[in-house]
Amino acid sequence: MVLDPSSRWYAEVEFQGKSSGFDTPKCALRHLLRKVPGGLLYVRSYYRQQRVLGTAVLFVVGSDVLGPMGADLIPVEPELEPKFRTEHRGERSYALDQLTLPLVESI
Repeated sequence: MVLDPSSRWYAEVEFQGKSSGFDTPKCALRHLLRKVPGGLLYVRSYYRQQRVLGTAVLFVVGSDVLGPMGADLIPVEPELEPKFRTEHRGERSYALDQLTLPLVESI
């Protein structure tokens, strides 16, 4: 699969100076949690479409917003999370440190 770094869904995991790109936040989170604990996650924030650290957003699940692979974790700016959950019927929100591999894989 060809990755488009300008895609609104593009995410990266950085570890020991190396960066790996992913087509969705969910795919990047799987990699981070399986293979590179301690790595840094970068995602595009939903509203501002800025590259930010995963620790700077909340990940909303259960909304009507689908990624290119279907259901995904939507990275939303914390101050805009209530707006997103109302507009897109988001069910739950998680900080990066609350996400586990079983939770990510269940989405």
